[in-house]
Amino acid sequence: MCRKYNFRLALSCFRIQMEKQAERITPSILMPYHTAKTAIGNFMHGGRFENTFQQTKYTIRKLSEFFSVSLEMAKNRMAELGYEEVKGVLY
Repeated sequence: MCRKYNFRLALSCFRIQMEKQAERITPSILMPYHTAKTAIGNFMHGGRFENTFQQTKYTIRKLSEFFSVSLEMAKNRMAELGYEEVKGVLY
């Protein structure tokens, strides 16, 4: 946690906090809740896969392409929306 010893340090801490807030809100702006949930549902049930792992990996990739975001952001957004399947999936 940042402590306010002087103005420069306080300003630096403020910038760090703002950056963290921006990182948390960006996926919500780029991938709105209802649109993302609908897209994930379509991608999860759209193909025939041997196992859940392959299906989840495919869904992350398609979600990333659909919203033009990184694979990491797509995976994190799925985790935020409650899809436990994404844990342990590597791109």
